[in-house]
Amino acid sequence: MAVLSTLVKTIADVEGMDDVQVGWIARHLREAGLISQGGRGRGGAQMSTADAANLLIGVNASTSAKDAVAAVYHYRELVCSRLSLRSDIMFEGVFKVGKRFGETLEALIVSATPMNGIASEMEMSLLSNAQFFDIFALSFGNNKIGDFWDILEKARPSLHRVIGTSIKFFRPVARVSIEAADTGYSPDNLPPAPPPDEPEEIEKWRVMSAEFHGGCGDNCCDRKDQSEISFRTIMAVAAVIAS
Repeated sequence: MAVLSTLVKTIADVEGMDDVQVGWIARHLREAGLISQGGRGRGGAQMSTADAANLLIGVNASTSAKDAVAAVYHYRELVCSRLSLRSDIMFEGVFKVGKRFGETLEALIVSATPMNGIASEMEMSLLSNAQFFDIFALSFGNNKIGDFWDILEKARPSLHRVIGTSIKFFRPVARVSIEAADTGYSPDNLPPAPPPDEPEEIEKWRVMSAEFHGGCGDNCCDRKDQSEISFRTIMAVAAVIAS
């Protein structure tokens, strides 16, 4: 498991932020008891999925380090009010209507944890439900159900080209949306699919979506800001936590 400094650097690197800025946010959260406390350096406290989730919220939902603590408390309590999954068995136990965002984010990190060299639950959920998984199978010369794992392993390097993902943190009205959708990407030896332009087609390309809200509607404020990351950040954090 990673210490705080490693987690800070990982998030800063993958999100393209300054280490010092992420470090200041982490310091405020640790002093508030939202990140595990312990020694410094290699002897420091080992980071948990809850620590990682809190730092991700603090970094992406707040406007400054001093606002990070309040943001974590607020955004963790947002409730899933709308959920759409292409398959009932994908992301098993991660998403549920009525579940709070803090718990969901922790479960999402766990789902992205590498599993002894094979695809993580996140990778399996996304790739196996991708619209073009069968196309991958044909392009690799495998079209038997028994070859599922072989196809999955070959498709893993293309995950972020096959599936577009986003986690959007909205403010000042606290709201979070999580979405994954087919991109239309195909292997090099096959023509790409045309992008959808009709609402019905866009919906067909959606793999999953979830909305988390608090007690205030979107019309409370006229100004809206947002920060957006993808599952790439979640996978990087999961890998360092598991290391």
